[in-house]
Amino acid sequence: MEAYKVLIAVISITALSSFTHGAPSYGTASTAQVLINYVIPQTIKSAIKEYIQHSLVKMPNLTRQSCSSTQPLKDNLAIAYKKLLDFRSPLYMAFSYEERQGPQHAHLAAMIKNTSYYLNGSIAVMQRLITKRHFPVPSVQTSISETDLDHFCRGYLQSLVNNNLISLVITNDVVKIYRNYLIFYTLKAVNVEISNCISFK
Repeated sequence: MEAYKVLIAVISITALSSFTHGAPSYGTASTAQVLINYVIPQTIKSAIKEYIQHSLVKMPNLTRQSCSSTQPLKDNLAIAYKKLLDFRSPLYMAFSYEERQGPQHAHLAAMIKNTSYYLNGSIAVMQRLITKRHFPVPSVQTSISETDLDHFCRGYLQSLVNNNLISLVITNDVVKIYRNYLIFYTLKAVNVEISNCISFK
């Protein structure tokens, strides 16, 4: 089974050629299934390994609706679309920071860039599935700003220090490293939720 999953992921690279870099415009339901079920989880797993801190919270200001296998496809597609869009801007934040850190962070920056590419591909296919069925494309809330997300992370880390749960000097770099971890930690949970409730048929 694992060998089959790897093979499917490799085949998906060919399928990804149908997307334009950064903002894919078309694709198939099977492509989205490969991306969400196999490719994105692997890139997330690899990126998380680069971080050593652990998180007890998730990103704020995300789509609050829950995806569920018991809901109509129309609702699940809309929720999945909005939930994936929540991470487009945060992934760019993470990539921009790691790219500025130089050669030692090049591998991590590349993994984040790949994750962003696959995320954009999934968003494009979700939108296509919605419009193909003549469902309304949902409006989405404005993404959380980098300043607000950094402020949230700094406050969380400071609360850990104040409660003697960690001993840490909270610098700007520490905040951004934790923020990037938090982005992937939250995306992992959201991706699992979407993967478990969307039927790609």
